Amino acid sequence: MHPEEIEKYLEAGRIAAAARDLGASMIRPGVRIEEVQLAVEELIRSRGGEPAFPAQISLDHVAAHDCCPPGDPRVFLPDNVAKLDVGAHLEGYVADTAVTVDLRDGPESPLAAAAADALEAAIARARPGTPVAILGEAVEKAITTRGFHPVVNLTGHGLDRFQIHCSPQIPNYKENSRLALRAGTAVAIEPFASTGKGWVDDLGEPQVFQLKRRPKSKDRLPLALERFLLSLHGFPFARRDLAGALGPEAVENSLALLAERKILIQYPPLAEKPGTRVSQMEHTLLLLEDRVVVTTDPERPPLSL
Repeated sequence: MHPEEIEKYLEAGRIAAAARDLGASMIRPGVRIEEVQLAVEELIRSRGGEPAFPAQISLDHVAAHDCCPPGDPRVFLPDNVAKLDVGAHLEGYVADTAVTVDLRDGPESPLAAAAADALEAAIARARPGTPVAILGEAVEKAITTRGFHPVVNLTGHGLDRFQIHCSPQIPNYKENSRLALRAGTAVAIEPFASTGKGWVDDLGEPQVFQLKRRPKSKDRLPLALERFLLSLHGFPFARRDLAGALGPEAVENSLALLAERKILIQYPPLAEKPGTRVSQMEHTLLLLEDRVVVTTDPERPPLSL
């Protein structure tokens, strides 16, 4: 990996970490959830980056992919456990990070600690050549030691230029994958701890979208829509992004057109059973020949190999 590529990964990590920390500091009872998401994205742009995906906040039994539609009136409640998932990219070099704020149990939340313990256990074992199964085993042990269950159908993942999900998947439980971490790559380690069974399903209307491929002339998309989509470089987008680019009145027709052309991927919220609670923690790691860097924890010293 060239030095300039490394620096862009590192700067993306610094931007994502600052945005994550700002968002976490704003999560308080009575605050509008959309306000936090918009502030996170504004900070990313103010630092010279772009969101790698829409900032997402998932509450309680919802584990991931909840993203406010424009004007969403929802506010944080005193008993929410809130997961803030943030992605930033700098010229396509991605950092992905998440944090849990437990408004009911506070900083000593056992559920949040379970995901944090799991993340640290996996980071401690992350080296080029380490099988991803070793990381999954460490995640599972840390979470079950706290009395919770890992969410087994959500995973960490590789990162590449203009890609937020690629090989390898990083499991959250002990499994038999033969894949191993490789030098010169970036990965996001992403444990989820649950008071439920550790399995999520689709829930509700999608708010996050992505194209399956670049638009072609045969798709006959309106020029403004095509320009907006090309500006994303393949990264996901939200209804609020469409509204900002094309106007609120164009959002639903644009989504319907993309679905009709069969080029739209839709990501609904992913949730455990109602009444359960889920936590999430995530960092991005840069695996180099001589060191491992946690890009979304800029104060952490690199691990020399």
